[in-house]
Amino acid sequence: MYHVEWYLASLIIIFHASQNDSYKILVYNPRFGKSHTKFLGSIADTLTEFAPVLFEFSDSTGSKLAKTIKIDADPEISKIMNVEIFAQDAWKQNQQSIFSLISVLIMKRMSDALVKNCEFQLKQEKIMQELKSEKFDLAIFEFNQCFAGMIELLHIPAHVVVSPTALFEYATECFGVPNIPSYIPSLLTQYTDKMTYLQRLKNLIITILTTKLLDNHTIRCQALFRRLYGDQFIDLKEKLAQVTYVLTNTDPLFHISRPTIHKILELGGLALPKPQPLSKKWIAVMNKRKTVVLVSFGTVTLSCWMPNKTKKALLDAFDSFPNVTFIWKYEKDEHRIAEGHPNVITSKWLPQSDLLAHKNLIAFLTHGGMNSITETLNRGKPIVVVPLFGDQMQNAVLVQRLGLGIKLSLSELAIEGKIQNAIYNIIYDKR
Repeated sequence: MYHVEWYLASLIIIFHASQNDSYKILVYNPRFGKSHTKFLGSIADTLTEFAPVLFEFSDSTGSKLAKTIKIDADPEISKIMNVEIFAQDAWKQNQQSIFSLISVLIMKRMSDALVKNCEFQLKQEKIMQELKSEKFDLAIFEFNQCFAGMIELLHIPAHVVVSPTALFEYATECFGVPNIPSYIPSLLTQYTDKMTYLQRLKNLIITILTTKLLDNHTIRCQALFRRLYGDQFIDLKEKLAQVTYVLTNTDPLFHISRPTIHKILELGGLALPKPQPLSKKWIAVMNKRKTVVLVSFGTVTLSCWMPNKTKKALLDAFDSFPNVTFIWKYEKDEHRIAEGHPNVITSKWLPQSDLLAHKNLIAFLTHGGMNSITETLNRGKPIVVVPLFGDQMQNAVLVQRLGLGIKLSLSELAIEGKIQNAIYNIIYDKR
């Protein structure tokens, strides 16, 4: 594991070697997804140890320690990006297509929402003026065309991009790194660097498509800034290319090797929390049986929105292991999903990182988000991955290829015995 705190501290030293205690850092943390918000918030909290003046600019709450400057999000966004409908679609999708169609659809909807929200926030003149008056020295943000324009408006001299996942092809292109589809798989595919000729063709198509979608988003943002601030406003792609560092939550030992440049740093576990002691409630749960499996599908594709047949398939599988406790992150208590299943414990929220560190927890059934993968690998536990969208698809393939766990597709959840076999192998196969 990297000494992440020292990397973050070195950023401050590099930017401000000639200053004593006058520097200010702004962390932009929009409400994109709970895991992303938590990721940026953890970085802000880590930096407060080294930075005397650190602000979190957010429409949500991610940091516990930094001073937060709140900005409202456009209330119309929820109509464009209905998370519940998206999650239900994700659970029902056909993953046998050339790529995860739901991933492309969300990119289109997200672009609509982000452009609309960008204009809404730019017009909050009081907050924009407050930010400008702070005279920040450094901005830290996830790849975001709108905030790249804001950095120019706020006259922030240096900026660092952080990513909770591997970088999309469009982002690497912006930073000057070539994409070679013959052996570099798109983040949205289930391919590795070992592709057949047909897979290479499909990979080329999806790489072109996703790059075009994101380039179109940049063009829309560019048009917005030039409409509001004049035709001479800086090229947003050029502004992003001026980034000082790019810090990704990826591990070179896990991810596929590819060309890179010196300012892209792979820091797997960038926001990984240290395990904390469990409460009495969770200690009792963990000690009820000698073997425990954790089950969670993240904070977007909630378990309560699964099709009923998928829930039944999981519960039938859990019943096959009466000597194993299954802790399932399930978000609606009123469903009483665990009734009649004495070895199943449900909870709306789980201390995931802390549970993964317990000696009795021997496996994790997960959607395969990068934060969950990183936490699990750091705790040395095997994984059963059921990917749903985005980078989860490739994460699942890499987990299986490296012998770190088992990949199951959504369609396989409905096949009798598939889940049982995966759980049995992950518990009892000592490889």
